[in-house]
Parts: sequence; C-alpha cells; structure tokens
Amino acid sequence: MSLETTQIPYQRDGDDVVGIGSYRVLETFDGRADEDVREDIREKTEVALKDYPELAGKTVTIGRIDPDEDANAQAFFYNLLTAYHTDRFASLQTVYHELAHLAIFVQHEQGEDVPLSSEEYCSIVAVSRMPVRYLEHDNREDISYLGTPTVPKAEWPEICQRALEYREENGRNSHYIQRCKEWLEVDA
Repeated sequence: MSLETTQIPYQRDGDDVVGIGSYRVLETFDGRADEDVREDIREKTEVALKDYPELAGKTVTIGRIDPDEDANAQAFFYNLLTAYHTDRFASLQTVYHELAHLAIFVQHEQGEDVPLSSEEYCSIVAVSRMPVRYLEHDNREDISYLGTPTVPKAEWPEICQRALEYREENGRNSHYIQRCKEWLEVDA
C-alpha cells in the first residue's frame, strides 16, 4: 500500500505531505439526497481532498445546507463541516471552495498569516489548486466572489497562484485580490 504525497507551492513549509484527508457523510444529507447527488458529492470530495494537504489526517464532514439558504454551499470551520443542497449538484469549484475554507482555518490555527473570513481569498486558493482539466469540465464560467474572467480557463490556476505569490511577497494589504481580478481580466 502506498501513500500519496502532495506539495502545494507557496503554502505551508513547502514539504510534501503524506496521505489525504478523509470524509464522512451525515444522514441528514444522505437521507434526503437522490442517489446521483450522493455519489456526485462523494466523488467530487474525494477528488478535491487530494489537493488539500492541510486536511491530511483530518475528517471532513458533509452535511445538508438549509433548503431555504441562498448560498450554493457553506463551510463551518470549527467542525470541519461542509454543507450542500440535497436537491442539486454542487460544481467541483464549489467543493474546492468549501474545502479551501477548512484548509485556511487549519492554516490559521497553526499560526499562519491567512485571512480567515475572506471569500475572495478562499476562491483564489481554491482555483489555484484546481487542475486545469477539472476547470475545463466544470459547469461554471465564473469564479465565486471574483467574477467572470475573460482569459481562458486554462490560465486561471496559474493566475490565482501568482496572486498568492504576490500576497506572500508584498503582504496581506498588497491589493492582491484586485491584481488577481486584473490578471484574470474580470470586468469591474
């Protein structure tokens, strides 16, 4: 049995992390979701967890979002819980985004200088970690909280990574979010 290793540039200490996180699905989700929605969220969570070494050795819980909630999904940091609607599919970008919230929380708890409550930062982290093949097959043409880029999807992860590098080099008040939007050519 071999363990996978993952390295995310400009995140953590640069060392490879062995293993991936695990997940469990609450009955509140499974009991209300159709079989195809249940399978879909499991598959997408398994795929995305591989790109979050901060969650290695931790268990993410998948639950049900309140049906009256307008959000596509929610993350609850302290419980390492992500919540989705049971009557529709979540995009892969949404799953990456919610897991990014949890990874950012873990980084924050470890004393790293990351913005705990910035949706824009979370979206930049999520897209920076998504393989291009996943973005190109995802049904979204926008990036949550950033807008709709005019540059090709194949460039999104590299641009978001560059924005994280810019923040690392120039500080948290460096307008890295605005730079990212400019580089993505998002209309204001």
